[in-house]
Amino acid sequence: MRRFRAGVLVLAICSLSGAARAAAFAEATHGPASLAFVRGVPVLHLYGSPEAMGEQHGKLLGKQMKVLHEQYLNKVLLPGGKDIGLRRQVLKLSRQMAKSIPRHYVREMEALAEGSGLAYEDVLLMNTLFDVKRGVLCTTVVAVGDRSADGKPVFGRNLDFPTLGVAQKYSCVVVFHPAKGRAVASIAWPGLIGVLSGMNELGVSAGVMEVHLRGSQITATPYAMVFRTALTGATSTRDVLAVVKRRSRTSSNNLMICDAAGDAACAELGVRKVAVRRPVNGVLYATNHFRSKELGSPWMCWRIPRVRRALKDGRKVDEALAKKILHAVAYKTMTMQSIVFRPAGREFLLAIGETPATQHKYVRLTRSVLFPARGKAR
Repeated sequence: MRRFRAGVLVLAICSLSGAARAAAFAEATHGPASLAFVRGVPVLHLYGSPEAMGEQHGKLLGKQMKVLHEQYLNKVLLPGGKDIGLRRQVLKLSRQMAKSIPRHYVREMEALAEGSGLAYEDVLLMNTLFDVKRGVLCTTVVAVGDRSADGKPVFGRNLDFPTLGVAQKYSCVVVFHPAKGRAVASIAWPGLIGVLSGMNELGVSAGVMEVHLRGSQITATPYAMVFRTALTGATSTRDVLAVVKRRSRTSSNNLMICDAAGDAACAELGVRKVAVRRPVNGVLYATNHFRSKELGSPWMCWRIPRVRRALKDGRKVDEALAKKILHAVAYKTMTMQSIVFRPAGREFLLAIGETPATQHKYVRLTRSVLFPARGKAR
C-alpha cells in the first residue's frame, strides 16, 4: 500500500499540464444554508441532519466539486487521461475503508453526491484519498500561558499539500451545524466532510500532520472523519484525546490540539500505539515526525530548527510572530492554507490563495462569523 501511495503521487505530478480553471464561488443560499464571502474568504454554513447538510453542501458547492473532480481527482487517478487501472485500485481500497465509516457520514456523503450531481463513488474517493495517498506536509506551533504575548493561546498551522495547480484556488471554510453536537468550522475544500484543520464553537482547535511511516490499515474510519467526530463532541483537549486514542487508525498522524483554556497537546497517532506530548516552557510544535520517547525518531525535519530559532530566549508569541514562523517554514509550492487559531476568542486568522499562502493577507474570521445564531450566518 505504501508503494501504491507513492506511485499515485508521482503519476499525478507528472501528468499535470496546463493551468486549471479558476474557482468560481458565488454567494447563494439553499434552505437554512448559506455561502457568503468574508473579506474574500468563502464561508459555507450547513445545518441539520447528515442528509440535510450533505444536500446543502452539494447544492451550494456542487459546481466547484465537479471542477475538482475533473481537474484534480481525475489527474491523480487517470494520469494523462488514461485508465491504467489506478482508479479501480484506489476505489477498491476506498470501498473496503467505507465499511468502517459511521453510517451518518455515509448518509451525508450520499446526500452530498445527489445534491452535487456527482456519483457517490467520486464523493467517497474525495473523502478517503488522504488515507490512501500520503502527501500532507504540515507544521504547527502553539504558545500558551506566559509564552503567549496576551496570555491567551496562539496556535499557528500551515497545511501543505500538492496543489496540482488547482487545489489552492478552492480553499474555503465549511461550518457544520449538526442537529446534535457542537458546530465545527473546517478549513477545507468543496466536497470534504472530514476535518484536517478546524475549530469547534467552544474554541477547541485541531490540525493534522501526516507521519510518513510504514504501516497502514484500511479497516478503520478515514482520519479526517474521526477528527470531525472528536471536535463535534469536545468541550476540551482532553475530550479530543479520548476519541482519537480509542479509535482505530488508517495510518500514522500527528494531531495538534488546543482548547480555549490553553490546554495543548500533540497526539502522536501510530497505527498501533499512541503517545501524547505536552508544552515545554509554554510552547509545543510538530511537523511530520514522531518525537515522543515512545514513538520518536532522531531524524530532524528542517522546519524544526527554524521554529526553535524563532522561539529562542523565551520569546513571547503574538499573532505577528506566529505568522512569521509559519512563513519561515512554508513550502513555496504546497502551503495553500495558513491559519492562526485563537481558541479563547473562538476565532482564527486565515490566509489562502496561490502558494505559499503565507505571502497573503490573513483574514480574521470572528466568532460571530463562524458560529452565529441559527439563521443569522452572513
